[in-house]
Amino acid sequence: MGFEDAESHTPAQTLTLDAAALAGEKLIPLHFVKFQRVSQVSVFFADNQGGTDDVTCVSRIDLAGMTVETTNMKDFKKVG
Repeated sequence: MGFEDAESHTPAQTLTLDAAALAGEKLIPLHFVKFQRVSQVSVFFADNQGGTDDVTCVSRIDLAGMTVETTNMKDFKKVG
């Protein structure tokens, strides 16, 4: 997928980052159900923070999670 195609695809999740998220001061939760079996992640930045620059500079993206092998399904409770 190229940049031209990114905006025409439906994303698994769209995030809007505030100042605290950009500073790394808070975690941004993802929709657990959408990311249960992920082997690859593609990230598309539609706009820069402020929207005036032509270049987006990303110094770091941290992803936190656990593998299926280490998940104890007995710990999950039925909701609803």
